[in-house]
Amino acid sequence: MARRKIVRTRIFTVNIPPGVTLDKLYDRIAKALKAPYGEAWVEKGKLYIRLSGTDYELKQAWASLKKTITELWDLYWLEKTGTTSIDTIAREIGATFPPEALVEALRLQGYRANYDRENNVLYTNAPASRVMEAARTIARVVEETRFRVRGTAAKRLIASIVAGTGASVDEVIEYGLRLGVLGFDEEEHIVLKEEWRRGIRKIALVVTGASIGEGGAHG
Repeated sequence: MARRKIVRTRIFTVNIPPGVTLDKLYDRIAKALKAPYGEAWVEKGKLYIRLSGTDYELKQAWASLKKTITELWDLYWLEKTGTTSIDTIAREIGATFPPEALVEALRLQGYRANYDRENNVLYTNAPASRVMEAARTIARVVEETRFRVRGTAAKRLIASIVAGTGASVDEVIEYGLRLGVLGFDEEEHIVLKEEWRRGIRKIALVVTGASIGEGGAHG
């Protein structure tokens, strides 16, 4: 005879960060939980979830729920204290990106930013929305230039300036070639000709100067 599955019902309770909209909260919970059926509601800053399933399903659901709520708290602390993990940003934007490029992009925008490599944590005074926007741009540019540009440092440089100044990829490459920061290899790939952070300063100075001269400044 087939072994009968025992279905149980449990209510999980977790604290939710202030300011999270119910739509966002329920959307995240729906994506995280895989139990056959259940319901969720919020009372006085707490999320209650009633789930039914096997012991294994409930265990998996609780693990997913804790992970999701932790991510929401990490985003809250980014807004309040300017501190969050790079993994949290990557999950929020749905893409990976070089953290060093994000730091340089935020600095170009006039914000303070530092990266703790050992703990994989970002420290910044930039608004969370700016952080996410810059990270998305960097991820996009790195992907966009993966066949055109050779070397991770070269891609970081271009992505940092695009995200930090609002210039296009072509503009950054053009100025980089003019200044000798970028060049071509024997296969006509764009390559870096000097230390990438020093190169950022050289190109960004020209890019922002050109933009201001044309009647617009990058924030």
